[in-house]
Amino acid sequence: MVIFFLQVRGYLPTIYQLQYGRTPDVGPWITTFNKRSLKHYKMKEVNVGLEQTHRMLSDFFQYFLAFNFSKMVVCPFLGREVLRSKLKYSMPARCREFIGKITFKKNTVAIQDLVHLNHNKGAKIAKRVLDHFLKRCRLELNGLFKT
Repeated sequence: MVIFFLQVRGYLPTIYQLQYGRTPDVGPWITTFNKRSLKHYKMKEVNVGLEQTHRMLSDFFQYFLAFNFSKMVVCPFLGREVLRSKLKYSMPARCREFIGKITFKKNTVAIQDLVHLNHNKGAKIAKRVLDHFLKRCRLELNGLFKT
């Protein structure tokens, strides 16, 4: 989720960009990445001072508090939210037959794997765990990051 958040905010490139021009090396999957600097992708730099870190964490918590987990997929391949119902059609043709409806539609949380695009890394996250995460996000925003 951190990688995805940094992609959404322009600090990391998408997996699509990192694998552009590469060919599948394990079935339909590409398991290697282009070795280019973040400057090549025109990414913003992350400031690591205390104030900037607090601001970034606050933004992270706010982002996921507003995230519609029931309808959307955390999709690092594209670096943006994708409707669960549209995920299959947003993936490369080489992967479409492997993106099953069950994997992403029936789970509480849908977090796409970085390489195996049909694997839901959030499949085992129960609703109560998601609710606890969101509660912690709210608490952090109302406590630690309140100015």
